[in-house]
Amino acid sequence: TDLGLPPSEGSPALMAAPAGLSGCPTPLRKRWATGSASRLDDVTQRANAWLADCAPVCAASDRVGLQPWAVAGAGAVWLAGFLLWGFTGDVICTVVGSLYPMYASFKALEDVDEEAKTRWLVYWVTYAAIMLVEGLLYRLFCWVPFYHIMRLLFVIWLFVPFTFGAQAAYRFAVRPLLRRHRPYMDETLARSVEQLRSMLVGDRQEDFADFGASVAAASGHCEPSRAAKVSKGLGVQDFISQELAKEALSGICKVATASAAS
Repeated sequence: TDLGLPPSEGSPALMAAPAGLSGCPTPLRKRWATGSASRLDDVTQRANAWLADCAPVCAASDRVGLQPWAVAGAGAVWLAGFLLWGFTGDVICTVVGSLYPMYASFKALEDVDEEAKTRWLVYWVTYAAIMLVEGLLYRLFCWVPFYHIMRLLFVIWLFVPFTFGAQAAYRFAVRPLLRRHRPYMDETLARSVEQLRSMLVGDRQEDFADFGASVAAASGHCEPSRAAKVSKGLGVQDFISQELAKEALSGICKVATASAAS
């Protein structure tokens, strides 16, 4: 029987206040809000106390200025996104696969360690080949469950000292493939370089040759016919050198003429 008495804290009437909060008296709404806030504070305090022994969470909390429970919650959300959907997977894989190998390669170069140079060159060739294949087939690989986790573990397996899987991957996959196609690749690269040089120089090659012949003849170092033959092999670097020589010769002639006139 309802005697019209106000409900005490913790009573079922007070706990059910959110369902009909708009119709409750103002003191009841205040008491319910105060009780909810105190319960939330109690939960966060217990979570912070539980996370106090976790040094990484505490360090991140001090750095960003947030409570430990907030940092742990953000980390849990990120971890779930990474495990389920590969969130930031590309960035993490790139950093993990490049940071330590880059520093180890730097040490090998600075210490002039030939064995380490060969070791890390094998890694970089293998890593580049794997990244190339992944870039071509990523749309297919991304449908594999937990692909980003497997990719990260595979990259770590490639360079950690006690496994150094890059050596095995290079010996059994990368090296035979590159050896088989090396002649074709060398021919293609040479042809591409020649086409690029022709595109950059183009019709101006004859102009460079004529200009080189005129400069050589004007300098008096050789006969015009011989200068024309020599100038056929001139490139851009020789052209620049001859142009500078021409300017220097012109300046000397001007100075000599001015001295003779005076």
